[in-house]
Amino acid sequence: MKQSGSWSVLATRASTGRSPWTGALAGLMVAGMLASADRPALAGGDGSWTGTDLFDYCREGSLNAGICTGYVVGVVEATSDQFCYPPGATYFQIIQVVVRSLAIHPERLHRHALDLVLLALHEAFPCPTP
Repeated sequence: MKQSGSWSVLATRASTGRSPWTGALAGLMVAGMLASADRPALAGGDGSWTGTDLFDYCREGSLNAGICTGYVVGVVEATSDQFCYPPGATYFQIIQVVVRSLAIHPERLHRHALDLVLLALHEAFPCPTP
């Protein structure tokens, strides 16, 4: 009996123990790394990215948007106790806040990407002072 659509995906996962999308995602990740191979890995000169580098990765339609997502989500996860996100806030919304901050403050883009992400999060999601 021929399986189609999501049933095929479920059947593959059940029979192999892994999603059939795993290979496709790995391929996309490799393609993204190869596409970004011409970019400097450490554009900050001291082992860090600048805001310009992160903003380039975060631009709408960028083939390297996964790099932007991973970077911002990594910072969010590592510093989650330092900010007060509203209930139900999604990573997508938080990434949009960071990208908006980069876009409206081009005068900051020479600074370290990490500093700019933290600044955007602090401005958008401050915790009340006790």
